[in-house]
Amino acid sequence: MRLFIDTNVVLDHAFSRTTGQPYEAKYILSWADQQRVPMFVSIGSIYTFAYMMHKNGIRSSELTKRLLSYLHIFQVAEHDLGSLRSALVRNFRDVEDAFQYQCALKNNCDYLITNNLRDYRAQNEENMIIMSPLHFITDKLKKQKGIDF
Repeated sequence: MRLFIDTNVVLDHAFSRTTGQPYEAKYILSWADQQRVPMFVSIGSIYTFAYMMHKNGIRSSELTKRLLSYLHIFQVAEHDLGSLRSALVRNFRDVEDAFQYQCALKNNCDYLITNNLRDYRAQNEENMIIMSPLHFITDKLKKQKGIDF
């Protein structure tokens, strides 16, 4: 099993954003790390993560420490000119989502975990399953909210 973690899930985890699924993100990251399940993020996610940390007052050595911590958990997914071009011809409303999707495909991910299901719905023709953190935990891992997490 290979997981691609969308930027919004990483940000939910890092900032405990109540508008997302921070508890579910924490559970998935913890579970996958313990089970040694490969988790991928795009380089764009790392850039966005660093920018958001800096914007929220996390700088210098603390920023470096947090980035290194996440880079210990995640593998940075390969992306190239061909996959960027492929993303641009897909029917996405948001080009960043197209890049994330194509990056996950290029890296043979089985699951793309995102809070932004609406923008990915029409794109699931390949053998990659797109799920929210909550649905990944309850449907794939068979865990119960309020009991297991």
